[in-house]
Amino acid sequence: MSVAAADLAPQTKSLDILVVEDLPASQMLFDRILTAAGHRVRLAANGVEALRSFRSRRPDLILMDLQMPVLDGLQTSTILFLLQSPEAQVPIIATTACEPVFDRKRFLNIGVEAFLPKPIDARQLLRLVTRLTEEQGSNMVTEKYAPARDGTSPSQLRTTDASEGAIDIPGTLTRLNGDRALLTALVGFFFEDFPPLMDEIRAAFARRDWPALQRAAHSLKGLSANFGAGPAVAALQRLESWDPIHDEVSQTELIRAVERAIAHLAAALVDYHDARSLAVAQAKKPPFDGQARLR
Repeated sequence: MSVAAADLAPQTKSLDILVVEDLPASQMLFDRILTAAGHRVRLAANGVEALRSFRSRRPDLILMDLQMPVLDGLQTSTILFLLQSPEAQVPIIATTACEPVFDRKRFLNIGVEAFLPKPIDARQLLRLVTRLTEEQGSNMVTEKYAPARDGTSPSQLRTTDASEGAIDIPGTLTRLNGDRALLTALVGFFFEDFPPLMDEIRAAFARRDWPALQRAAHSLKGLSANFGAGPAVAALQRLESWDPIHDEVSQTELIRAVERAIAHLAAALVDYHDARSLAVAQAKKPPFDGQARLR
């Protein structure tokens, strides 16, 4: 693809842009276009890397590929949506080679502002970045960490572990007879299934379909229970058993409590994935042989 210099003229506002893309060629293309336009670019090859980068420093804008390994664009965008305040969402541009006709509404419900088709057109990309920047205006937040929905910073979320009740990996492994491969599969099922279940909870609430809401809450509770996620299980149990006559807490409050708990659970599982991947990588390194270095 040829990009004219005029197309890459520096923009009036320099943005910190997180590009989530697994293909090296696409990473290079986005980096070339955006940096030439005066923006600062961070790259993430999958959803786990994107969440790690987001939680270390909040970007002004995110370009999110939809088809990725580890965590796809929908799963990653859902977690990012839950980790932020509804009033201060970082805008997301979804990039894809196939238009997500059936999932478009779901993406829009979790903060995706626009869709950018591939192959990427430099002029279209820069126009979209400029438009979203102007629409955000003073709403852009420059704080170091994106707040979770209960005000907890992602720096605090990174320390969430079994001692704080988000997940209990040792207990889970005991129940699974030490089968880490099975645990990895359960983590995969969670990230695949929790976004549509959260969608169903919100949709059932909007249409006042209490049985459907209870079913979705029950299913999500079962997924969360696999990891000993006490807060998430408790929040979902409360929502599942909500009584419109006798319960003093509104269902809206309970759904927000579920969103907070699921955000903590998802973040804790991402941290577990990071720690596990690091441990595996270190285990594969050959032992240091000082004598061999001297020979």
